[in-house]
Amino acid sequence: MNDFFARLSAEKKALDHTKQRCAERDVQSRELLSAVGDFAERQRRAQDDVRVLLERRSESGRVLEEKMTRMFNEKREIDEQIGREIEEVFEESVRGAQEMESLLRSYDVAVPPPDDSENLSPVQTASLADEHARLASISSVSSPLSSFSGLSNPFTNSLASPTLQSFESVDKNFVNLTPLDTPKLPSSSISPSPPPDIPETKPEPREWDFFDYEEGVVWGREGIPQIKPPSSFTEYAQSEVGSPANPLPLEPVDDGVTILIPEWTLRTGNSIREIKARGVRVLKDGNVELSVKMIDSRTKLSALEELTQILTNYHRGTTHQLTEQEQRYVSSGRRLGSFVSVKSSYGSAWHRGQILRIVHGTNAAEILFIDSGFHEIVDLVNIRPLPTLFRFLPQQARMARLSFVKFHVHHAEALEALQNACTGRTLVAKLDHVHHFHYCNYSDVLLSVMHLRLMDPGVNSNDIPMSINGQLLREGLVTIDSELCRSSKAYHSALHELANAAMRARSEGMGMYRRQKAVEGDSVSQC
Repeated sequence: MNDFFARLSAEKKALDHTKQRCAERDVQSRELLSAVGDFAERQRRAQDDVRVLLERRSESGRVLEEKMTRMFNEKREIDEQIGREIEEVFEESVRGAQEMESLLRSYDVAVPPPDDSENLSPVQTASLADEHARLASISSVSSPLSSFSGLSNPFTNSLASPTLQSFESVDKNFVNLTPLDTPKLPSSSISPSPPPDIPETKPEPREWDFFDYEEGVVWGREGIPQIKPPSSFTEYAQSEVGSPANPLPLEPVDDGVTILIPEWTLRTGNSIREIKARGVRVLKDGNVELSVKMIDSRTKLSALEELTQILTNYHRGTTHQLTEQEQRYVSSGRRLGSFVSVKSSYGSAWHRGQILRIVHGTNAAEILFIDSGFHEIVDLVNIRPLPTLFRFLPQQARMARLSFVKFHVHHAEALEALQNACTGRTLVAKLDHVHHFHYCNYSDVLLSVMHLRLMDPGVNSNDIPMSINGQLLREGLVTIDSELCRSSKAYHSALHELANAAMRARSEGMGMYRRQKAVEGDSVSQC
């Protein structure tokens, strides 16, 4: 019996020991699981921290890139502004020299020819040399455009103009500031040598960069004038851009990418811009459209010329012509309004154009050259797809009409007056209306024409009689177009002012009323 209890006691101790070891293992297992969970949590946090750091690094790089881009754009704008100011300084210098030369001539100044420069005194020669050195140091300032093109500054060579040379070579010993109408004093025993003859320098006549007209225009007695293409068509030399030795790779073409039109809205404060009128197109309904270029400081001055050269070089090095299927699409009118590359019959360069209509019965299409405003019927062999690369420069020309006025069937005198008032000058224009229209009845091509009032810089834009529009009306060269005046209450007062100007032109027999005035005068004399 004692042995039995002793055996039970030993087994109980062994069981208790086993239970104690199991409990210790449970504790160790829980500690191990807890440690594994903590490790997994730390790993997850470490991954999150690494991800956040990578995102911060990417964000820092993006911010740095944006700042560098913004700084580069600001520097480019500042460089362009400095370049324009330098050109303005040269222009002002040339104008001052011309004005001084004109003033000296009005006082009968004797100016020796440039070959007599050796007769100048040493002091005069030194002063002129110093002046040339100073101007040369200014002209040597690098233009912001020099990094984009190899073109020289057009005003650098103005220092060598005949007008400026003749002014600088004036001998002070020959200068006579006595007015022409002052009585001459008796001559002394030593008679000065007579001043040499100086040829009169006449300014070159200002003309439209191009002149175009629509088929069916009624010209009256003056006859049909000759079409004048843009100078960029005719002055482009064949040898300037040669065909590359190796064929160039074809650039991708995406017709979904459109060419932007420079924004000009009717909002207050944004409707007045500086423009240059470059060409004119006469329509068969009597309207006259001007091709205007908006002065935009954000666009490089030589951007269009560089694009034309690169586009011409590209098409001379490729054979990327319209396929037969594309020609059928064009002929069927499915590609009306598409932007294409076009080679005009007036030159060898390639330009950007837009298909307006298909000339039925021929393998040709009417093209609008969007960077000049010129229209031409071009054979399909001279039309090619326009790569996407050349679609990012905004359209460089917009068509415009004169607000509130329309031209008479006899255009010659009015066009001549408009040419003298616009060509070769920077004008201020106020946008009064934008008219959207389809080019022809069977075409879905939507074009727009602006109605502008043109003024000289410094003229109040609200003073319509002082605008070029009002002056043409005052001279009896145009008539009132009352449709725009009646379309908005804001222009009702303009109609009254224009009517007064037209009445004065009629009563004084100006322009188109000249013959009517003469007939009335003959009738009165016969009575």
